Amino acid sequence: MVENVLTDDLQSRNLLESKGEDAQMWLDSLQMLINMPDVEPDLRPSIITMMIYLSKRSGLFPRYLIINNVKRLEDPRIG
Repeated sequence: MVENVLTDDLQSRNLLESKGEDAQMWLDSLQMLINMPDVEPDLRPSIITMMIYLSKRSGLFPRYLIINNVKRLEDPRIG
């Protein structure tokens, strides 16, 4: 199914129009897929490209790439 979405222009455009939870679901699914060792090597560049475009358009990232519970320190430089 994913290969069809990545290779079909209409389906690719529809995927790239995803927003909110739909976009998040696609990003998470594509991230899980790219981590699988048995994914066809020829398919990997298409998956990564689609993830980049979808991430830019939706403003979201795969949840696996987000670091939670991290607090930013005030300016740590000593003045």
